Amino acid sequence: MTMANEAETAGITAGGLMGEKKFDEALKYLSDYLAGHPNSQNAWRIWTMIGDAYAAKGDAAKARESFDKAMAGAHDAAEREEVQDSINAMGAEMK
Repeated sequence: MTMANEAETAGITAGGLMGEKKFDEALKYLSDYLAGHPNSQNAWRIWTMIGDAYAAKGDAAKARESFDKAMAGAHDAAEREEVQDSINAMGAEMK
């Protein structure tokens, strides 16, 4: 059995909250996570999850802002593609 890395742990926690439609709690958890880990190599992924939470709440402007931060922090094309997948999903949900 492998241990989850920091981003996976944050994703599991935030994903569970979002699955229960506790978007504000997920946003607080993710924001607190970023505050506690300001130099995390996975900050781009946390910003992506924040964007996902805002998109789920219906706040497209804050979601886009978060996705922009995620895109800026992504290290390579594969990570930028993950962010783009969330952006594309948000576009489908907002229609």
